[in-house]
Amino acid sequence: MIEPNSELVIDYELIRNNIQVIKDNLPSNCKIMGIIKSNAYGHDLERATQALDDAIDGYGVVRLGEALKIRENSLKPILAMQGVYSSDAYDALKQNNIWVCCSFNFTITIGKAISR
Repeated sequence: MIEPNSELVIDYELIRNNIQVIKDNLPSNCKIMGIIKSNAYGHDLERATQALDDAIDGYGVVRLGEALKIRENSLKPILAMQGVYSSDAYDALKQNNIWVCCSFNFTITIGKAISR
């Protein structure tokens, strides 16, 4: 039996147009964060970043590696949503001006560990 082939084609021009339509219907001070994770779900994080950089105001990712890859291609704000779990990761985030989500208690704990 022959299995059917399938292919997902992403039309970045259409995505940029959709983002503009959304922006046109929001107050002018609203910002758009592109959430790009898991290598853009297998569609090449670098390509997605280059295609969307002029349409969005910043990026949201899960992993530090994703944030660093985006930083290679964009100077826009990046939010790493998984948190920081080591002083090396903290240093990489800080050196690359990448924001991070974490709880206040975790921030205190990591701050004490880093300052030792």
